[in-house]
Amino acid sequence: MKAIVFLINIIYWLGIFISPAAIFCFVALWLYSNHTIGLVIAIAIGIAGVALGIVLAEYVRKKYGLQNFFGGVYLTPDINEDDKK
Repeated sequence: MKAIVFLINIIYWLGIFISPAAIFCFVALWLYSNHTIGLVIAIAIGIAGVALGIVLAEYVRKKYGLQNFFGGVYLTPDINEDDKK
């Protein structure tokens, strides 16, 4: 059971990590492909996105907990008992 919870936490962590990392990497790739910036700056932007993704995922994990965070994100108010009162 612990292995399943561990795998679910990895999936949640990667879900939070991938958002800023992918956005920064796509922007860096787009700017580099248009010859707007050099390769070193594009790599620096990509690394900044990866670092921001790690920081954000660890912040959410430590402050809220990954399962609680995604539980709040995916909350469906029409089936929540507290919203019916």
